[in-house]
Amino acid sequence: MKKTSVLLLLCLVCSCAKTIEVGNEKRTKNVPPSTTTGKVAAVLNQASIEHQENVIEIYQAFQAKSKENEWLSVIHPLEVNDVSFIRMSAFTLDLESKGEVQFRIYDKGQWSSWTELPESREQVNPNRRVFSGLNIFQDVEKIQFKSNGATQSPVVFRLFVALNQN
Repeated sequence: MKKTSVLLLLCLVCSCAKTIEVGNEKRTKNVPPSTTTGKVAAVLNQASIEHQENVIEIYQAFQAKSKENEWLSVIHPLEVNDVSFIRMSAFTLDLESKGEVQFRIYDKGQWSSWTELPESREQVNPNRRVFSGLNIFQDVEKIQFKSNGATQSPVVFRLFVALNQN
């Protein structure tokens, strides 16, 4: 009963926030070789991942450019299946850089297009840059992040996973 109450409260809070839906866009089959081979991972930006009960936090650094001259993360295998939705938001303590962050999702053998995680205009905490939350309505086998520049501290991507209750 307690989990159900918490889930209902979270759904209510999420429904009040501005929502961007992900998962209905056209997918692309053209995957650059650098994102599929293990050899290139050494030049991509690493991250640390913390799994909690229904929250995944990815502490993603953007400090090195890939061969394609992009600030790409390594590909993170998540294997999150049978979801009702995933609520993603992000923040960074780096107030100096004004970089944009994007992500793409791999599911059912295809990568989605890059989706920007927009910066929040609400100043809730003056000590961090916050990126607005959005809902993802699909399973996620893998995820990859991209920035348009280096960051002084990691971008923390937080994924709240609401599994189907069937």
